[in-house]
Amino acid sequence: RNVIVKVFTHKLSGWRHVIREWKGLNTLVNRKINVPDPLFLGKTEKGDWVVVTEKINDSNTVLEIFNYTQNPEKKLELLLLMCRELAIQHKAGVLQKDFHLENFIQANGKIYTLDPGQMKFFTQEVPKDKSISNLAMLMLYLQDNDKISRDIICGEYFKLRRWKYTNQEEYPIQKQIELQRKKGIKRGLKKCLRTSKRVFRIKKDGITAVFDKTFCNETKALDFINQIDNLILEGKILKNGNTCYVSHLAWNNNNIVIKRYNHKNLLY
Repeated sequence: RNVIVKVFTHKLSGWRHVIREWKGLNTLVNRKINVPDPLFLGKTEKGDWVVVTEKINDSNTVLEIFNYTQNPEKKLELLLLMCRELAIQHKAGVLQKDFHLENFIQANGKIYTLDPGQMKFFTQEVPKDKSISNLAMLMLYLQDNDKISRDIICGEYFKLRRWKYTNQEEYPIQKQIELQRKKGIKRGLKKCLRTSKRVFRIKKDGITAVFDKTFCNETKALDFINQIDNLILEGKILKNGNTCYVSHLAWNNNNIVIKRYNHKNLLY
């Protein structure tokens, strides 16, 4: 049987995260929300906590489908499908605190929800203010000036929640879109400074660095750091000022520019 194994490696907080994940999965099942079946909760041979769920075959994340789709009408249809799923979950008292399209997969015409560890569960329907905040995060996938699509999605969501969508609702929704955009930028900036699917972070011998994984591996990264000053001097100088030194060179089959900010004084 194809399964997904999620290992929680943190020695101190692993137990807390795994229990939140397991409880979240089972709560979603009880509330009739489509999720991969929870199959196993336990430990690996090394003592790490683990959750095993079924693997939904022939599935892709909604974000992958959205990015792959070129037709604007098809993109809108996909967002409407997500809008309906969002309304179903909010009516069931489920709020996705870390809402983004990578946390959902589509298969056989259904939307399945992932990562229940970032969810909040209510005993009643999700309140209107929190619902609109979540809906605004879905709106971030639209073009800023696409008011027509925004009205279509909001109208569909409000209809499913049995609310009336009027012109008065537009302003608070727009304010939430702006707020969620700012929050999203802050989250993205934090993620780009820690190891993730796209980047890795090195902290060794007094050195801290973040590399894009497509640029080099960790072994070459340390070599790059250790010889970076020599590389700068050997390259073609583009700028040599008091504030920064800029050099163009080729390294590891990459055509790159290095910009070094010069030390001035301790306060600076």
